[in-house]
Amino acid sequence: MFNVVIVDDEIRIAESIGRYCKECQLIDLIKIESNPQKVIENLQNSTYCDYNLYLLDIEMSIRGDDLAKEIKGKYPDVQIVFVSGYEKRASISYNNNEISGVLDKPVVKQELFDLITGLSSKSLVLKMFNIYNGQNNPIEKPISSSDIIAITSDRSVISPDFPKNNIALLLNDGCYRLNSTVDGFIKKYQISSKEFVKISGSTYLNLNSVKEFSISSESIITKNDLKFKVSRGFKDVFEDIRNRFSQK
Repeated sequence: MFNVVIVDDEIRIAESIGRYCKECQLIDLIKIESNPQKVIENLQNSTYCDYNLYLLDIEMSIRGDDLAKEIKGKYPDVQIVFVSGYEKRASISYNNNEISGVLDKPVVKQELFDLITGLSSKSLVLKMFNIYNGQNNPIEKPISSSDIIAITSDRSVISPDFPKNNIALLLNDGCYRLNSTVDGFIKKYQISSKEFVKISGSTYLNLNSVKEFSISSESIITKNDLKFKVSRGFKDVFEDIRNRFSQK
């Protein structure tokens, strides 16, 4: 899921792209900027810390490729797409692997949607430990958010001796440990609130993994028969999930 910053000194064009973005199910937040200098200033005060995709015009008072370097210097993991009628200039930067894609002006809505879908389908590659096979060395494993059943640091779910400052990713093919906090992982990889829901202070659950509910214990059972108890402070979340599934 993406939070998008659109930068174009022609505000009419930026707003038009913004309207398309609002229709895209893979986009949560949208911020429009018409002044590239302001973008650089906002990078310094962490205004964009929650944004992970930038759509940049090329020909501005600060060139799009120069702005891309500033953005990557602050947030190296974000994705950048050039939006420009200056196809040759955009292609040069693209070939240098500085950005994730190019959209030609005028932007066609379906082309934008196709590009966003393509970026979304790219897997995360994480260094993790397989918890259940006694693995001592981390492996690099490509995953997508749809592979994740739950993200948790709850020792009652994983193991009583699960190390602090680590989280477990419960996947369809096993359980993996990596050094992070639950909220830190959610924020860093922009895990969507439309796909995952927080059911306790230490657990996020993939809504697509839910199979059934235990009313008596106020728990959620996943499709692979894992049971997650909803914490007392999250009872409204439990009822909300139940209501969603009862309407299906």
